[in-house]
Amino acid sequence: MYRSKRITRTVRRSMVALGSALLLGACTTWTEAPNPSPFSSRVIRGPLRIVRNDGFSIVLEDVSVRNDSVVGHEAGDDAALVAVALSDVRRTQSQQVEPVKSLGVLLVGAAAAFGAYVYMLITSEST
Repeated sequence: MYRSKRITRTVRRSMVALGSALLLGACTTWTEAPNPSPFSSRVIRGPLRIVRNDGFSIVLEDVSVRNDSVVGHEAGDDAALVAVALSDVRRTQSQQVEPVKSLGVLLVGAAAAFGAYVYMLITSEST
């Protein structure tokens, strides 16, 4: 009896970890966005990945165009204010939600949860 409870706890923990891992990566993707110019909209919505001419990339949030620079807070814990000259920007990418992948992740997660539920029912009845 003790062993079946331990297996059930392990399965539950594994299902939570698997569900969390599946939900992390499949819902969004980076797509090409038009490069900002001094004459474009002054505020850019959502996170923006900027790839500089030297190949270095940075993700900014709360992005705006000020004079000849793209200014925003660096994504992360420190949220430092960063400015990149427009002449140094090779390309920009915006983060987009992928509804088909999100639905796929939801279906896989639901199937895994159902499978875990059935497994726990079977193992609890056999003891």
